[in-house]
Amino acid sequence: MKHFLFAVALVGASSSIAAADTWVTDDDYLGPQHDATAAHAVSDGTYLYVTGSDQGANGTRAVTRRRLLSTAGWHTIDTYVGDGEASASAIAYDATNGLLYTAGQTDAGPSSSRWWVRRSKDQGQNWDTIHIGTYFTGGQNSVGAMRVNGAGDVLVAITAGDSSQVYHWILKSSGNNWSTPLDVVDPVVTTSGGVAQPAAIGFDSSGYAIVTGTVIDSHGINGITRHNTSNGWVTMDTAPKRYNTAIAQITGEIYIGSEQQLGYEWITRRGPLAGPFTDVDTYGGAPTLSWGTGFQLFGGVLYQSGSDTEQWGVRESTDGLAWTSSERYEPNANGATEGAAYDIITAGGKLWAVGYSYDGTTSEEHWLVRVKQ
Repeated sequence: MKHFLFAVALVGASSSIAAADTWVTDDDYLGPQHDATAAHAVSDGTYLYVTGSDQGANGTRAVTRRRLLSTAGWHTIDTYVGDGEASASAIAYDATNGLLYTAGQTDAGPSSSRWWVRRSKDQGQNWDTIHIGTYFTGGQNSVGAMRVNGAGDVLVAITAGDSSQVYHWILKSSGNNWSTPLDVVDPVVTTSGGVAQPAAIGFDSSGYAIVTGTVIDSHGINGITRHNTSNGWVTMDTAPKRYNTAIAQITGEIYIGSEQQLGYEWITRRGPLAGPFTDVDTYGGAPTLSWGTGFQLFGGVLYQSGSDTEQWGVRESTDGLAWTSSERYEPNANGATEGAAYDIITAGGKLWAVGYSYDGTTSEEHWLVRVKQ
Protein backbone atom coordinates (compact mmCIF):
# COMPACT_ATOMS: atom_id res chain seq x y z
CA MET A 1 0.00 0.00 0.00
CA LYS A 2 1.18 3.49 -0.80
CA HIS A 3 1.90 6.25 1.68
CA PHE A 4 -0.84 8.82 2.17
CA LEU A 5 -1.53 12.68 2.29
CA PHE A 6 -3.93 15.62 2.47
CA ALA A 7 -5.47 18.87 1.05
CA VAL A 8 -8.12 19.36 -1.58
CA ALA A 9 -7.12 19.90 -5.21
CA LEU A 10 -8.83 19.80 -8.55
CA VAL A 11 -7.97 17.11 -11.06
CA GLY A 12 -6.36 18.47 -14.20
CA ALA A 13 -6.30 16.67 -17.54
CA SER A 14 -7.84 13.26 -17.00
CA SER A 15 -8.63 10.02 -18.75
CA SER A 16 -11.34 7.58 -17.68
CA ILE A 17 -11.81 4.48 -19.79
CA ALA A 18 -15.22 3.10 -18.84
CA ALA A 19 -17.51 0.33 -19.95
CA ALA A 20 -21.18 1.31 -19.46
CA ASP A 21 -20.44 3.27 -16.31
CA THR A 22 -19.52 6.87 -15.59
CA TRP A 23 -17.45 7.64 -12.50
CA VAL A 24 -16.52 11.10 -11.19
CA THR A 25 -14.05 12.27 -8.55
CA ASP A 26 -15.71 13.40 -5.32
CA ASP A 27 -12.54 13.98 -3.26
CA ASP A 28 -9.01 14.66 -4.52
CA TYR A 29 -6.84 15.26 -1.51
CA LEU A 30 -3.10 15.93 -1.44
CA GLY A 31 -1.72 17.27 1.84
CA PRO A 32 1.26 19.30 3.02
CA GLN A 33 3.74 17.34 0.89
CA HIS A 34 1.36 16.47 -1.97
CA ASP A 35 1.49 12.76 -1.11
CA ALA A 36 -1.69 11.03 0.11
CA THR A 37 -3.51 7.72 -0.17
CA ALA A 38 -7.01 6.66 0.85
CA ALA A 39 -7.16 3.10 2.15
CA HIS A 40 -10.70 2.09 3.17
CA ALA A 41 -14.20 3.48 3.68
CA VAL A 42 -17.34 2.94 5.78
CA SER A 43 -20.65 4.70 6.28
CA ASP A 44 -23.04 5.12 9.20
CA GLY A 45 -25.93 6.19 6.98
CA THR A 46 -25.31 9.89 7.62
CA TYR A 47 -21.63 10.27 6.75
CA LEU A 48 -19.15 8.57 4.47
CA TYR A 49 -15.80 8.07 6.24
CA VAL A 50 -12.47 7.37 4.55
CA THR A 51 -9.19 6.59 6.29
CA GLY A 52 -5.65 6.56 4.93
CA SER A 53 -2.37 8.41 5.33
CA ASP A 54 -0.56 11.54 4.24
CA GLN A 55 2.89 13.06 4.46
CA GLY A 56 3.06 15.95 6.92
CA ALA A 57 5.98 18.18 7.80
CA ASN A 58 7.40 15.55 10.15
CA GLY A 59 6.56 12.39 8.24
CA THR A 60 3.62 10.07 7.71
CA ARG A 61 0.31 10.71 9.47
CA ALA A 62 -2.84 8.60 9.77
CA VAL A 63 -5.77 10.63 8.43
CA THR A 64 -9.54 10.18 8.49
CA ARG A 65 -11.91 12.31 6.42
CA ARG A 66 -15.70 12.44 6.13
CA ARG A 67 -18.52 14.00 4.15
CA LEU A 68 -22.28 14.16 4.64
CA LEU A 69 -24.01 11.78 2.25
CA SER A 70 -26.61 14.48 1.61
CA THR A 71 -24.15 17.32 0.96
CA ALA A 72 -20.88 17.51 -0.98
CA GLY A 73 -17.74 18.63 0.82
CA TRP A 74 -15.00 16.71 2.63
CA HIS A 75 -13.39 17.52 5.97
CA THR A 76 -10.47 16.00 7.89
CA ILE A 77 -11.72 14.78 11.26
CA ASP A 78 -8.65 13.04 12.67
CA THR A 79 -4.87 13.03 12.25
CA TYR A 80 -2.69 10.70 14.31
CA VAL A 81 1.07 10.22 14.50
CA GLY A 82 1.34 7.65 17.28
CA ASP A 83 5.00 7.17 18.26
CA GLY A 84 6.12 9.80 15.76
CA GLU A 85 4.81 8.58 12.40
CA ALA A 86 1.70 6.53 11.72
CA SER A 87 -0.38 5.22 8.83
CA ALA A 88 -3.98 3.98 8.78
CA SER A 89 -4.91 0.87 6.84
CA ALA A 90 -8.39 -0.07 8.11
CA ILE A 91 -11.71 1.43 9.21
CA ALA A 92 -14.84 -0.21 10.63
CA TYR A 93 -18.24 0.84 11.97
CA ASP A 94 -20.25 -0.77 14.77
CA ALA A 95 -23.83 0.00 13.74
CA THR A 96 -25.35 -1.43 16.93
CA ASN A 97 -23.40 0.83 19.28
CA GLY A 98 -22.67 3.75 16.92
CA LEU A 99 -18.89 3.40 17.23
CA LEU A 100 -16.34 4.24 14.53
CA TYR A 101 -12.89 2.60 14.52
CA THR A 102 -9.66 3.12 12.60
CA ALA A 103 -6.51 0.99 12.80
CA GLY A 104 -2.96 1.00 11.51
CA GLN A 105 0.67 0.99 12.51
CA THR A 106 3.17 3.42 14.03
CA ASP A 107 6.96 3.42 14.05
CA ALA A 108 8.40 2.58 17.47
CA GLY A 109 12.08 2.62 16.51
CA PRO A 110 14.48 1.95 13.62
CA SER A 111 13.33 -1.67 13.22
CA SER A 112 10.13 -1.91 15.26
CA SER A 113 6.53 -0.77 14.98
CA ARG A 114 3.33 -1.05 16.96
CA TRP A 115 -0.25 -1.58 15.80
CA TRP A 116 -3.03 0.65 17.09
CA VAL A 117 -6.83 1.05 17.16
CA ARG A 118 -8.64 4.38 17.56
CA ARG A 119 -12.33 4.89 18.35
CA SER A 120 -14.87 7.68 18.03
CA LYS A 121 -18.21 7.66 19.86
CA ASP A 122 -19.59 10.79 18.17
CA GLN A 123 -19.29 10.33 14.38
CA GLY A 124 -15.65 11.33 14.26
CA GLN A 125 -15.75 14.52 16.32
CA ASN A 126 -13.53 13.14 19.09
CA TRP A 127 -11.11 10.20 19.11
CA ASP A 128 -9.35 7.99 21.66
CA THR A 129 -6.61 5.42 21.12
CA ILE A 130 -8.10 2.31 22.74
CA HIS A 131 -5.21 -0.02 21.99
CA ILE A 132 -1.58 0.25 20.97
CA GLY A 133 0.93 -2.56 21.25
CA THR A 134 3.22 -5.12 19.68
CA TYR A 135 2.79 -8.87 19.43
CA PHE A 136 6.48 -9.76 19.73
CA THR A 137 8.60 -7.48 21.92
CA GLY A 138 10.52 -5.08 19.70
CA GLY A 139 9.03 -6.57 16.54
CA GLN A 140 7.34 -5.06 13.52
CA ASN A 141 3.54 -4.99 13.31
CA SER A 142 1.13 -3.95 10.57
CA VAL A 143 -2.66 -4.07 10.26
CA GLY A 144 -4.10 -5.86 7.25
CA ALA A 145 -7.82 -5.57 8.01
CA MET A 146 -10.43 -4.75 10.66
CA ARG A 147 -14.14 -5.63 11.00
CA VAL A 148 -16.80 -5.59 13.72
CA ASN A 149 -18.73 -8.83 14.28
CA GLY A 150 -22.36 -9.25 15.32
CA ALA A 151 -21.45 -9.18 19.01
CA GLY A 152 -19.76 -5.79 18.64
CA ASP A 153 -16.26 -7.23 18.97
CA VAL A 154 -13.57 -5.53 16.89
CA LEU A 155 -11.50 -8.07 14.93
CA VAL A 156 -8.07 -6.91 13.75
CA ALA A 157 -5.85 -8.98 11.44
CA ILE A 158 -2.18 -8.11 11.89
CA THR A 159 1.17 -9.27 10.54
CA ALA A 160 3.65 -9.56 13.41
CA GLY A 161 7.41 -9.96 12.97
CA ASP A 162 9.56 -11.77 15.52
CA SER A 163 13.27 -11.45 16.35
CA SER A 164 14.18 -13.87 13.53
CA GLN A 165 12.40 -11.71 10.94
CA VAL A 166 9.66 -14.30 10.56
CA TYR A 167 6.24 -12.70 10.09
CA HIS A 168 3.12 -14.31 11.57
CA TRP A 169 -0.60 -14.08 10.75
CA ILE A 170 -2.39 -12.94 13.94
CA LEU A 171 -6.13 -12.29 14.48
CA LYS A 172 -6.87 -10.21 17.58
CA SER A 173 -10.20 -9.24 19.18
CA SER A 174 -11.46 -6.57 21.56
CA GLY A 175 -13.81 -9.27 22.87
CA ASN A 176 -11.04 -10.67 25.07
CA ASN A 177 -9.30 -7.32 25.59
CA TRP A 178 -6.79 -7.97 22.81
CA SER A 179 -5.22 -10.88 24.71
CA THR A 180 -5.01 -14.45 23.28
CA PRO A 181 -5.27 -14.37 19.47
CA LEU A 182 -8.35 -15.91 17.89
CA ASP A 183 -6.19 -17.41 15.15
CA VAL A 184 -2.48 -17.73 14.39
CA VAL A 185 -0.84 -18.88 11.16
CA ASP A 186 2.92 -19.48 11.30
CA PRO A 187 4.97 -19.79 8.10
CA VAL A 188 6.91 -23.04 7.75
CA VAL A 189 10.58 -22.09 7.63
CA THR A 190 13.79 -24.12 7.79
CA THR A 191 16.22 -21.27 8.61
CA SER A 192 14.99 -17.66 8.73
CA GLY A 193 12.48 -15.55 6.87
CA GLY A 194 8.93 -16.45 5.98
CA VAL A 195 5.73 -14.40 5.93
CA ALA A 196 2.13 -15.16 6.87
CA GLN A 197 0.13 -12.02 6.11
CA PRO A 198 -3.66 -11.61 6.51
CA ALA A 199 -5.20 -9.07 4.16
CA ALA A 200 -9.00 -9.05 4.49
CA ILE A 201 -11.79 -10.11 6.85
CA GLY A 202 -15.32 -11.12 5.87
CA PHE A 203 -18.23 -12.99 7.42
CA ASP A 204 -20.34 -15.91 6.29
CA SER A 205 -24.15 -15.80 6.43
CA SER A 206 -24.06 -17.14 10.01
CA GLY A 207 -21.70 -14.41 11.17
CA TYR A 208 -18.56 -16.55 11.38
CA ALA A 209 -15.38 -14.75 10.34
CA ILE A 210 -13.43 -15.56 7.16
CA VAL A 211 -9.90 -14.23 6.74
CA THR A 212 -7.82 -14.34 3.57
CA GLY A 213 -4.17 -13.54 2.95
CA THR A 214 -0.81 -14.91 1.80
CA VAL A 215 1.77 -17.30 3.21
CA ILE A 216 5.34 -17.26 1.85
CA ASP A 217 7.51 -20.02 3.27
CA SER A 218 9.26 -23.28 2.39
CA HIS A 219 6.08 -24.38 0.57
CA GLY A 220 6.31 -21.41 -1.80
CA ILE A 221 3.80 -18.58 -2.19
CA ASN A 222 0.19 -19.52 -1.44
CA GLY A 223 -2.99 -17.51 -1.08
CA ILE A 224 -4.93 -19.05 1.81
CA THR A 225 -8.39 -18.45 3.22
CA ARG A 226 -9.29 -19.37 6.80
CA HIS A 227 -12.80 -19.88 8.21
CA ASN A 228 -13.92 -19.78 11.82
CA THR A 229 -16.33 -22.71 12.17
CA SER A 230 -18.12 -24.22 15.15
CA ASN A 231 -15.12 -26.58 15.37
CA GLY A 232 -12.50 -23.83 15.29
CA TRP A 233 -10.42 -22.32 12.50
CA VAL A 234 -9.83 -24.29 9.31
CA THR A 235 -8.15 -23.51 5.99
CA MET A 236 -10.97 -23.55 3.45
CA ASP A 237 -8.96 -22.72 0.31
CA THR A 238 -5.32 -22.71 -0.79
CA ALA A 239 -4.37 -21.17 -4.14
CA PRO A 240 -0.72 -21.66 -5.20
CA LYS A 241 1.30 -18.68 -6.43
CA ARG A 242 -1.29 -16.13 -5.29
CA TYR A 243 -1.27 -13.02 -3.14
CA ASN A 244 -4.81 -12.89 -1.70
CA THR A 245 -6.21 -9.41 -1.06
CA ALA A 246 -10.03 -9.52 -0.70
CA ILE A 247 -12.86 -11.68 0.66
CA ALA A 248 -16.68 -11.45 0.67
CA GLN A 249 -19.75 -13.66 0.76
CA ILE A 250 -22.30 -12.41 -1.76
CA THR A 251 -25.56 -14.13 -2.72
CA GLY A 252 -24.38 -17.37 -1.15
CA GLU A 253 -20.98 -17.49 -2.86
CA ILE A 254 -17.55 -16.72 -1.42
CA TYR A 255 -15.43 -14.40 -3.58
CA ILE A 256 -11.66 -14.07 -3.17
CA GLY A 257 -9.60 -11.35 -4.87
CA SER A 258 -5.91 -11.84 -5.57
CA GLU A 259 -2.86 -11.25 -7.73
CA GLN A 260 -1.13 -14.04 -9.63
CA GLN A 261 2.54 -14.27 -8.60
CA LEU A 262 4.05 -15.07 -12.01
CA GLY A 263 1.59 -13.62 -14.48
CA TYR A 264 0.75 -10.41 -12.59
CA GLU A 265 -2.95 -10.99 -13.36
CA TRP A 266 -5.97 -9.80 -11.41
CA ILE A 267 -7.65 -13.05 -10.30
CA THR A 268 -11.18 -13.44 -8.93
CA ARG A 269 -11.93 -16.79 -7.31
CA ARG A 270 -15.37 -18.10 -6.37
CA GLY A 271 -17.01 -21.04 -4.64
CA PRO A 272 -19.59 -22.13 -2.06
CA LEU A 273 -18.68 -22.01 1.62
CA ALA A 274 -17.88 -25.73 1.59
CA GLY A 275 -15.83 -25.40 -1.63
CA PRO A 276 -14.45 -26.13 -4.12
CA PHE A 277 -13.18 -22.78 -5.41
CA THR A 278 -12.41 -21.95 -9.03
CA ASP A 279 -11.04 -18.91 -10.87
CA VAL A 280 -13.83 -16.99 -12.61
CA ASP A 281 -11.87 -13.95 -13.82
CA THR A 282 -8.27 -13.62 -14.98
CA TYR A 283 -7.39 -10.14 -16.18
CA GLY A 284 -4.26 -8.21 -17.16
CA GLY A 285 -0.79 -9.71 -17.14
CA ALA A 286 2.94 -9.07 -17.34
CA PRO A 287 4.75 -6.76 -17.57
CA THR A 288 2.24 -4.59 -15.62
CA LEU A 289 0.58 -5.57 -12.34
CA SER A 290 -3.16 -6.03 -11.90
CA TRP A 291 -4.88 -7.15 -8.70
CA GLY A 292 -8.28 -7.03 -7.02
CA THR A 293 -9.27 -5.58 -3.66
CA GLY A 294 -12.83 -5.11 -2.27
CA PHE A 295 -16.16 -6.50 -3.48
CA GLN A 296 -19.56 -4.77 -3.44
CA LEU A 297 -23.00 -5.68 -4.80
CA PHE A 298 -24.87 -2.64 -6.14
CA GLY A 299 -28.01 -2.52 -8.28
CA GLY A 300 -27.80 -6.25 -9.00
CA VAL A 301 -24.23 -5.92 -10.32
CA LEU A 302 -21.14 -7.18 -8.48
CA TYR A 303 -18.21 -4.75 -8.50
CA GLN A 304 -14.59 -5.30 -7.53
CA SER A 305 -12.07 -2.53 -6.96
CA GLY A 306 -8.37 -2.96 -7.70
CA SER A 307 -5.40 -1.98 -9.84
CA ASP A 308 -5.93 -2.31 -13.60
CA THR A 309 -2.50 -2.66 -15.22
CA GLU A 310 -1.06 -0.42 -12.47
CA GLN A 311 -3.88 2.15 -12.70
CA TRP A 312 -7.02 2.76 -10.65
CA GLY A 313 -9.54 0.14 -11.76
CA VAL A 314 -13.01 -1.29 -11.11
CA ARG A 315 -14.41 -4.45 -12.70
CA GLU A 316 -18.02 -5.63 -12.78
CA SER A 317 -20.13 -8.72 -13.33
CA THR A 318 -23.86 -9.38 -13.54
CA ASP A 319 -23.54 -13.07 -12.70
CA GLY A 320 -20.23 -13.37 -10.82
CA LEU A 321 -18.76 -15.41 -13.68
CA ALA A 322 -18.30 -13.10 -16.68
CA TRP A 323 -16.41 -9.89 -15.85
CA THR A 324 -15.71 -6.64 -17.68
CA SER A 325 -14.23 -3.21 -16.93
CA SER A 326 -16.35 -0.60 -15.16
CA GLU A 327 -13.55 1.97 -15.30
CA ARG A 328 -9.79 2.38 -15.60
CA TYR A 329 -8.82 5.85 -14.41
CA GLU A 330 -5.70 8.01 -14.82
CA PRO A 331 -5.77 11.62 -13.55
CA ASN A 332 -3.16 12.58 -16.15
CA ALA A 333 -3.11 10.30 -19.17
CA ASN A 334 0.10 11.91 -20.41
CA GLY A 335 2.04 11.34 -17.20
CA ALA A 336 3.94 8.35 -15.87
CA THR A 337 1.23 7.28 -13.41
CA GLU A 338 0.20 4.39 -11.21
CA GLY A 339 -2.77 3.82 -8.96
CA ALA A 340 -5.31 1.52 -7.34
CA ALA A 341 -8.82 1.54 -5.93
CA TYR A 342 -8.36 -0.13 -2.53
CA ASP A 343 -11.99 -0.36 -1.42
CA ILE A 344 -15.52 -0.11 -2.77
CA ILE A 345 -18.74 0.39 -0.77
CA THR A 346 -22.36 1.55 -1.09
CA ALA A 347 -23.61 4.55 0.87
CA GLY A 348 -26.50 6.96 0.38
CA GLY A 349 -27.77 4.97 -2.59
CA LYS A 350 -24.49 5.39 -4.49
CA LEU A 351 -21.39 3.31 -5.20
CA TRP A 352 -18.06 4.69 -3.94
CA ALA A 353 -14.46 3.63 -4.54
CA VAL A 354 -11.40 4.91 -2.65
CA GLY A 355 -7.66 4.66 -3.27
CA TYR A 356 -4.87 6.64 -4.88
CA SER A 357 -3.30 7.71 -8.15
CA TYR A 358 0.25 8.94 -8.62
CA ASP A 359 0.90 11.58 -11.27
CA GLY A 360 4.47 11.33 -12.54
CA THR A 361 4.39 14.71 -14.29
CA THR A 362 3.83 16.58 -11.02
CA SER A 363 5.24 13.96 -8.59
CA GLU A 364 1.99 14.15 -6.66
CA GLU A 365 0.12 11.25 -5.10
CA HIS A 366 -3.62 11.83 -4.90
CA TRP A 367 -5.99 10.46 -2.25
CA LEU A 368 -9.07 9.77 -4.39
CA VAL A 369 -12.72 9.08 -3.72
CA ARG A 370 -14.76 8.42 -6.84
CA VAL A 371 -18.49 7.84 -7.16
CA LYS A 372 -20.46 6.03 -9.86
CA GLN A 373 -23.08 8.21 -11.58
